[in-house]
Amino acid sequence: MDYKNRYKTNAYATHQPVLEEILKLNDKPILELGCGEGSTEMISYYSKLKSLKSLSIEKDKSWMDKYTHLATDLQTFKHIEDFDEWFEFYSNIDVEWGLVFVDQGDWMSREKAVRYYKDDADYIVLHDCDYFATNNLLGTESIAIKNKNRRGARNYDDVFKYWTEYFPTFWFGRTGPPTLLASNKIDITKINIDMS
Repeated sequence: MDYKNRYKTNAYATHQPVLEEILKLNDKPILELGCGEGSTEMISYYSKLKSLKSLSIEKDKSWMDKYTHLATDLQTFKHIEDFDEWFEFYSNIDVEWGLVFVDQGDWMSREKAVRYYKDDADYIVLHDCDYFATNNLLGTESIAIKNKNRRGARNYDDVFKYWTEYFPTFWFGRTGPPTLLASNKIDITKINIDMS
């Protein structure tokens, strides 16, 4: 697959190892909030491989159009004007999401998505998770952050029963944006994900 290993050179794809591991484990419909180079093709691959429905939601139509060639009976795309429109639409459908991947363009809709799906989805994967604790939106940040020790400096117990924050250590020789894997249903702390 040409989508593989983008995380090693692309800061926008540092979530790939986490997302792929959960796609392997997941056996229910997949929701992608925000199409992207590191996620949409990977979701398409696993959607077909496992015969799972997937839905990709995107606000930027021209960006979404880069991926609509992947549409099948299993994988669909929906353009929306804003994510409030999506939440309004979603409240009228009944889907039990296995995986919700949260990586849309704006921070506030990401926070809203995490809070909206946290008790319904089996797995939540949130890219760039450090922003939320740093800005007191989701989770908390300890004094270790001020000492430049990012690992173990955030806590998401206020939102999730189970969670693990993953750091890529290979992105241009430094750590890139971390990814949060979380669930209020499944003990994900026993999942081992190789980030190298």
